[in-house]
Amino acid sequence: MSKTHVQDDVIDPSKLQLLDLTLPAFNGTSKLPPKPELNTAITPGTEFIFFPPLVPTDSLFADGTDPSYSAPSPFFRRMWAGGEFAFDPRNQLRVGQKLRCETTVEDVQLKGWERARETGSLDKDTMVFVKQRREISNEHGFAVVERRTHVYRPELVGLPSAEATGKKKISHHSDQPSPDEQFTFTPSAHTLFRFSALTFNSHRIHLDPIYSSQQEGYEDRLVHGPMTALLLLRFAHFKMPSENHVAAFKYRATHPLVVDRPLTLNLAWTSERRAAEVWATNQDGIVGMRGSIVFT
Repeated sequence: MSKTHVQDDVIDPSKLQLLDLTLPAFNGTSKLPPKPELNTAITPGTEFIFFPPLVPTDSLFADGTDPSYSAPSPFFRRMWAGGEFAFDPRNQLRVGQKLRCETTVEDVQLKGWERARETGSLDKDTMVFVKQRREISNEHGFAVVERRTHVYRPELVGLPSAEATGKKKISHHSDQPSPDEQFTFTPSAHTLFRFSALTFNSHRIHLDPIYSSQQEGYEDRLVHGPMTALLLLRFAHFKMPSENHVAAFKYRATHPLVVDRPLTLNLAWTSERRAAEVWATNQDGIVGMRGSIVFT
């Protein structure tokens, strides 16, 4: 277990309004969303936009990522792998509250190192997974426990796109259940820029098309993992029965989702609407993220 990093923040209604302006409205309206009133419970998952990395610009890596919880050299290529939330329905975070986040590195896992030791070289399958644990509290005590996992790969030069990224061409479609609810929109470069700004995330993979394609081997700029997870949570929250509360959410990124391509949020109810399976698909029906939600 690593040393605990403590950071304070506040649930600013202006920042919440900017988030609402950045993400699509599920009711189809294009009107200016109002600032949420003080003491209003926030939508679960909004925690992603709090506690930004407090790193000077000249301390960022060349790809724009911050070194706070990074893997050692040469594992500089970062991707968001997944995460989970546990919410206390009796202590919902509310607009105007002061928050504290206590972060530790909970686990570090190595993958593909046996082959690396045998061959004496690193390849696309050599990875380091770093899991953070974030405990978020307000004046009433702990309210949210979040875990997030990043995967780090070594810098690779001269590999074809799919080989460099570790992604093979996928031709199959989703094996998820039939959705009960769906919503499709197209995340633009403006969407990605605004979300990067809200989260103080300068990772070039979301902002720079030349870097994303030539250095990382992707088709174009990628949609943020936390933005996709937040959209899935917001969609479920919008569709859930009014008497329910989100108790837990677990998700995993499975395939890159690309800017300027249709992205569909899918939801299938289970356990008499006490739980749900959620997933995001691209224009070809390939699942980019899947998760599960438990309500209380």
